[in-house]
Amino acid sequence: MKTLIWGDGWLGNRLSSFMEEQGRNVSLEHGWITGMDSVLGVLDREQPDVLVNCIAQTGGDKSVDWCESNRNVTVESNVLVPCYMALACAKLGVRMAHFGSGCVYNGHGYTEEDPPNFFGSLYSRTKVQSEAVLKEFEEVVLQIRLRMPLDSIPHSRNLLTKILKYSKVISVPNSITVIPSMFPVLLRLLDQGTTGLFNFVNRGNVTHGELLTMYQRLSGKTLEYELIGEEELSELTLAGRSNCTIESTKLDGEVEGGVEEAHEAAERCIREYIENES
Repeated sequence: MKTLIWGDGWLGNRLSSFMEEQGRNVSLEHGWITGMDSVLGVLDREQPDVLVNCIAQTGGDKSVDWCESNRNVTVESNVLVPCYMALACAKLGVRMAHFGSGCVYNGHGYTEEDPPNFFGSLYSRTKVQSEAVLKEFEEVVLQIRLRMPLDSIPHSRNLLTKILKYSKVISVPNSITVIPSMFPVLLRLLDQGTTGLFNFVNRGNVTHGELLTMYQRLSGKTLEYELIGEEELSELTLAGRSNCTIESTKLDGEVEGGVEEAHEAAERCIREYIENES
């Protein structure tokens, strides 16, 4: 099976490297998409079995507040681009996987059947919009909702790298996607030809405070930070922030043995992160 990953940002490059390490036939595309024809041309050239969309505007190192003042490119990247991809894939019979977001909720315990309820940022609204459109292509599209990706390699987009720099850290339960734990799950879904919408998170939830406590215990370092609540966080940001837990039950049923528990996956990931810091 050949996989075409479109988007050479942090997530696209991380997934491409992981798949290459697994001996997969994978190529990475970075060309800009101006319409369905842009996608059709690349699909014709590459002849993939599956297209993985890793294009998204999240604000990058500047946070989702950046999206509020860069509305055009945010809407184009997060809504129009996945629509063009889905149209092209449906036309050619190519399967598509799309990285969505769990930041369409605020609160706890949501399943894939629950309608989104968080519209406090442009970023989240674009994710709600693209998700609704891509549901119309469920025969070819796999949608996976990431939440606060935590990785073993230091990077500015890595949740742990981010919170290690903060002097004030929100500490409420959140679902997370631990990259080293969940990328193998993604490969299984792709191999199985799974389509539809899935909360792509580890089982259970953690707080940012728990992650920093793990880091201090495992690294022997002492960090200085203040734990805050959602109300104080809202005073520090331009756009609203989603804090939520979403259920992995549906995903558990798709993979043998289910997905790994969040605390277990996070601790192993943080051990590797500390090794990679040196």
